[in-house]
Amino acid sequence: VYFPKRCIFMILGFFGTFLLYATRVNLSVAIVAMVNDSKHLEFDTFNNSVKCCNQLRNDTHPTKNVQKGKKYNWDSKIQGLILSSVYYGFFFTQLPGGILSERIGAKWIYGSGVLISNVLYLLLPFAASLGYEVFIAIRIIEGFAEGLTFPAINFAISNWSPKSERSRISSIIFLGIPFGMIIGMTVSGVLCSMEFLDGWPSTFYLFGEI
Repeated sequence: VYFPKRCIFMILGFFGTFLLYATRVNLSVAIVAMVNDSKHLEFDTFNNSVKCCNQLRNDTHPTKNVQKGKKYNWDSKIQGLILSSVYYGFFFTQLPGGILSERIGAKWIYGSGVLISNVLYLLLPFAASLGYEVFIAIRIIEGFAEGLTFPAINFAISNWSPKSERSRISSIIFLGIPFGMIIGMTVSGVLCSMEFLDGWPSTFYLFGEI
């Protein structure tokens, strides 16, 4: 059975953008489970909320709070740096990504970028145990890898797709972005609430190994 190469290219491009965005957005869900809740109650303005919570603990039907995975004392500033750090690297490799795609080949740059990004994402639970500085450094390097992929896939689309099919192929490839965001955040929320692989680390292992 003949299967056009441009269809293979389209499918691989779709799954590449899917993975890039799934790994990018599900950290915003996982970090809620990673951080010690007490860090959100460190200001005096929250005293009333604390009193309210203490009263609820004395209720006749208390809610069981199951702690899964290691908790980190990261304040809101550190969390903001963690969530934004991937874009620091992403910004600096846009231009090099286009140049390397012309000289080396778009498929190699795109494939390598997705692979490196996923391998680094797989290492994030270990990086977190070493400290938030290491975690942020890994995220920045992950951003370097991701930044190479979008110039590469656009270069590949412009060179490998017939003009009559270019808009359709690019639409399908970039459809991986919303799919990655929806599935990544949904699955991450489910995994973080489970006891499988100690909760939140499982979301990094799952998407990092795909």
